[in-house]
Amino acid sequence: PSFDPTSKRVAYVYPRDGVPANVREVYVRDLQTGANESWTRGLDRHIWGARWLGDGSLVVFASDELRDGCWRVTGAGSWEPVPLGEVHSVGGYDLSQDGALLFVGSGIHRPGELYYKPSLAAVPIELTSFNEFIGERKQGVREGFVWESTDGFRPNGVITFPPGFDPGKKHPLVLLVHGGPTASSGLSFDSTAQLMAAKGWVVFQPNYRGSENLGNAFQSAIADDAAEGPGEDVISGVRALQKKSYIDPDAIAVSGWSYGGWMTAWLIGRYPEVWTAAVAGAAPVDFTDMYSLSDLNRMRRHAITDSPYVGNNLEEAYKQSPIIHFPRLRTPTLVLSVTGDYRVTVTGSYKLFSALRDNGVPVEFIAYPGRGHFPSDPVQRQDVTIRWLGWLEKYLGG
Repeated sequence: PSFDPTSKRVAYVYPRDGVPANVREVYVRDLQTGANESWTRGLDRHIWGARWLGDGSLVVFASDELRDGCWRVTGAGSWEPVPLGEVHSVGGYDLSQDGALLFVGSGIHRPGELYYKPSLAAVPIELTSFNEFIGERKQGVREGFVWESTDGFRPNGVITFPPGFDPGKKHPLVLLVHGGPTASSGLSFDSTAQLMAAKGWVVFQPNYRGSENLGNAFQSAIADDAAEGPGEDVISGVRALQKKSYIDPDAIAVSGWSYGGWMTAWLIGRYPEVWTAAVAGAAPVDFTDMYSLSDLNRMRRHAITDSPYVGNNLEEAYKQSPIIHFPRLRTPTLVLSVTGDYRVTVTGSYKLFSALRDNGVPVEFIAYPGRGHFPSDPVQRQDVTIRWLGWLEKYLGG
């Protein structure tokens, strides 16, 4: 929460109508009258940043389609976009009372640099060039992709083509599925996607229902539908890409970490005929583990809206858990996890490894010692990338 410049109003961020799966909105409460209303409902975006200006308006940030958006909001239902130029993703930021903006921004082919806008209307001025050498390297073209899914949804995502892409040749397709699930993949620089594309693969980063970049209806659709609906979004995107002449239909891999690992485990069981290889990192595979063993515990959130142990919920929970399809696993899979992961316990990785091994499927399980949801040690982080790419290369070539 924060006071406005007069200290007579406060702004705070809260899920729409108090429903955890909904987008976060900025509410403004008048301390004198008690009036309380959302200033960003009409924007229909999941707000992740908000600051007051000296004139009593707010500057807010949110994922918008395939980039980050910024707006100046003057009241409920009244806003105007703030241009960010060639910047597609915004990290940390600061805002002066007279409207000067300082932020870390990433472009399509370049990691974060420091930018300065002397006013909200001004063109961003680049203050640093720490990562210029990366932007100068040969990289794959990144572009947006939209397709039709079930329930009337039109998800979007990002395609990264290999450097020097030849559309007349067949290329393996590799999925890089984001975690969260309340997050999204955009067009800004992505080192993993570029490393994969450098192997000669077409990389697909799908935004499934539950992603934060397409408004409340799309984001909240994951509630009570942790796998089937989001999985339909992903597989329909794969089927649309399979129709492209440059995709090799016999060389398709799926990979991801956290919820991306959940989706990987779901897809290789639900649609076993599609995949050539898979990498499942920190994969939760059992709804009950995420309810009972995560540090988030019993907190209501995105797909977890009720206890699986009440009434008939357990049956439904398993229908939406990757473990329900484990007898159908046929895809060679690399399983990665951190032994002391408090967000997604290592139990899910043991279950996935055992199911693959017991069904005679090629599998490797690498457990990194330590704590955290992803290895924090730089040597371990590099090892994750090397093993991830190496496993896919073993089955796809590159």
